[in-house]
Amino acid sequence: MSAGIVFIKKPKINLRVPQTPFYALKSRIECLSKSKSFLPTTSQTFQRLYKSLEASKEIHERSIDIIQQKMRNVNVMFTDDEQQIKEQLCQPGGSSIPFVVSLGGDGHFLSTSKYIQDKNIPIVGINTDPERSGGFLCGYKIYSKQDAQETEILNKPIDHLVSCLEDISNAKFSYRTRTRIDVKRLPYETEDAVEKLKVVDSCLSLNEMVMEESFGAKTCTYELTTDEQNLGILKSSGLIVSTGSGSTGLLLSARRPRISELCGTNEIISNNKSQCATVHSLRNIHESLQFSSEEKKFYYLNRELCRNPFDLKIYESATLMSLSQQEEGFCSEKLQVTNLNMDGNILVDGNKVIKLEYGDQVEVSIGTPLKCIV
Repeated sequence: MSAGIVFIKKPKINLRVPQTPFYALKSRIECLSKSKSFLPTTSQTFQRLYKSLEASKEIHERSIDIIQQKMRNVNVMFTDDEQQIKEQLCQPGGSSIPFVVSLGGDGHFLSTSKYIQDKNIPIVGINTDPERSGGFLCGYKIYSKQDAQETEILNKPIDHLVSCLEDISNAKFSYRTRTRIDVKRLPYETEDAVEKLKVVDSCLSLNEMVMEESFGAKTCTYELTTDEQNLGILKSSGLIVSTGSGSTGLLLSARRPRISELCGTNEIISNNKSQCATVHSLRNIHESLQFSSEEKKFYYLNRELCRNPFDLKIYESATLMSLSQQEEGFCSEKLQVTNLNMDGNILVDGNKVIKLEYGDQVEVSIGTPLKCIV
């Protein structure tokens, strides 16, 4: 632990810096370029990707340098050590760090937020590369997209941003609360007492968790119970459980109708539907599929649920409502799923993987909310 961290005084901000795949990609390009089977078009694609990452890395590192220089007189701790972040924020008696700043993009914000267990510790995200990163979860960005040239961006003063960070360190900020879900893996219980004492995996998720077979193309089999209602043994391409924050991302992509589908429906109903009207309808549908990030509920979707359309017994023995609930719906208390795959996975917020064995149970419930500075 460095002296700067040891002697830091409160209030302090924990500023985490992400690692980039820049060097790994550079090495990969050099190896592929020497291969005789390496196509020129592929080489050009890699070169474009390489240059994009190179520019992103340059801006990101320049942003860090500027912030560090301008915040010399502000009580702040800089670190890129994930283990240190975990130790500082996941202490048994509670963390002494009152603020967390994520310096990167949305992915980095998600990976940083999972360590915040205390609902009273706020987090703010600073998007260091708005040109290539959406930064939807970030409260601030290092520069505006309206800036014309990157050469100007790199030298652009960020006094306003530093002033905002100084206000945050003095507890002068506004925030919004985002609901998170608590994802737990419960091992398959046996007669063996040692088996029952297995460590349970637990993780907080800000966006979503996805359960699927480790080989994505294989059918995922599981038994699902939502709010004490058993929906039976289901087969699909995977189960998505999402918060309101995640309802604008992966969940929306999986639920939304395609333009081609809507155009086909409009042709059946009326031939007078214009393209503009179709796009407007699609936008309205997309908005209706989203819900507030503050709502204390989550949504489940059995992605591409396998159901034989020619088996009339399924439709004769069930109502349309029950069939709909089997496919998707809201859950306000607890969701339980039993893994019936020989090799299953849970992917939490796209950055944490939990391995599942046959018979393992997964419980999802409302977790500790996240205080996000805006």
